[in-house]
Amino acid sequence: MPRGWSATPTVRAERVELAAIGRRWRATRLPRSLDRWWRGAWGGAPDETIPAECELAIAWRAQARWQVAPRLDTTHGTSPAAVALEWRRHGDRWWSAAHGSAGLELVLHPNHARIQLWGAPWADAPGLAGARAALLHALHAAIAEALRSRGVVPLHAVVVARDGDATALLGLRLPERGGALLAAVHAGWLPLAQDLAWLEPASRRIHAWRGERGIRIDDGRMLPYAAIAAVRPLVARLTRVVLVDDSRTHPSARVTAREAAAALWRSAGVPLCHVSARAFACQLPELLSTLEWRRSLSVDDAPPR
Repeated sequence: MPRGWSATPTVRAERVELAAIGRRWRATRLPRSLDRWWRGAWGGAPDETIPAECELAIAWRAQARWQVAPRLDTTHGTSPAAVALEWRRHGDRWWSAAHGSAGLELVLHPNHARIQLWGAPWADAPGLAGARAALLHALHAAIAEALRSRGVVPLHAVVVARDGDATALLGLRLPERGGALLAAVHAGWLPLAQDLAWLEPASRRIHAWRGERGIRIDDGRMLPYAAIAAVRPLVARLTRVVLVDDSRTHPSARVTAREAAAALWRSAGVPLCHVSARAFACQLPELLSTLEWRRSLSVDDAPPR
């Protein structure tokens, strides 16, 4: 082992409170590399605008808390670029994912959610980048599921804001989103998200994800948000949705409730937990009735005026 490297992560001994998407998390013994990742992607200490109760918790330990793997009920595979993971469901509210000797578990309770990580990929040692990337992908999915259980859903969309109100552009293909966001910025809007935002359906508050630090454009470059706008709002109130749909011949064609619901489901993705899916389904009618819906026939016409 090279001098200066360690096979054991350096952990924060103290218990700290961290913020993520308007929620307060209790973090225990986080490796310092993971703590740095969290603060960069999700946020640091919570401020006074975040409720005082801690309904979410995350902790690290050296080894898994079980000696023998529990009975496997079902498996959900995920295979993003260069990462292969399997989610194992051990009951209605308990999932785990592993990569070698490291992994995590997610437990959802009626009133709180807990993420437990274990293993050494967080150590500052060579050869751990692949395992760390796999675990970060699993951790992101676990955080998303924990947030869903507390009434926050991901929204894969372009989101722009002005005067505290936000507009989401749904139906854009991934390569089209950067251009649409830039066009909206040039029209006087502020960028909140290119690919991922977080929506509280009950209040329609929509949050930026700090891990998305800029706009990816066609030639592979990333433009930092600071390079295209003086301010990037971190939270706004969603008031309007533009559905980009090139299958229609006239933009005045009304967006039906079926189309709007399908667009929101596609943007929110499929949760691990059927309880979260049912909760979102129950919130859809109010979202459909309180949001302004507009149709756009092309990417060029998508940015709001």
